[in-house]
Amino acid sequence: MPRITAGSLKNRKIICPEGLEVRPSLEKTRAMIFNSLNSRFDLADFRVVDLFAGSGALGFEAISWGVKDCTFVEKNQNHFNNLQKNVKALEVENQARLLHQDGLTWLKKASLSPESTLFLLDPPYGLGLAEQALDLIAEQNPTDVVVVVERGKSEELNFSESYWDHFKSKKFGKSLIDFYMTLKQTHMT
Repeated sequence: MPRITAGSLKNRKIICPEGLEVRPSLEKTRAMIFNSLNSRFDLADFRVVDLFAGSGALGFEAISWGVKDCTFVEKNQNHFNNLQKNVKALEVENQARLLHQDGLTWLKKASLSPESTLFLLDPPYGLGLAEQALDLIAEQNPTDVVVVVERGKSEELNFSESYWDHFKSKKFGKSLIDFYMTLKQTHMT
């Protein structure tokens, strides 16, 4: 079982569904992601959306690092049920909002708040979901958005890049982590 790497929930375990459908981000990957974000931004300013939540490992890590709250969006019923168990086990009911629906469908209907938002995208590899999500977010013209994308290292992202500042990339095993922010960013530390 994966563990939270740092913060208020450090070393707490995350229950993962069995099988190969869920590929939770590795502990060292999550640690790198949040160390990188924390060195550049004040995470307490952010609301988080774990868009293709799966096990919720990224979102729970974000809560542990002190973000305002996290919305977990997951369409698979078994994974959604697992998220509910984790929210209860980790006692983060006041910081977690669970939505049982498709991430892209939710994005098409969502209205991004004027508050700073951190999107965590770790969709199934090779389906183009991350690039579609980046384009859907950009269509709303938000000013304070950071997006972290975890993808297969041989997977290309084809999206409207003119809206985004790609400020970091890091390879981890079979994965590549990309960091983007809107070109106008106000909550840097």
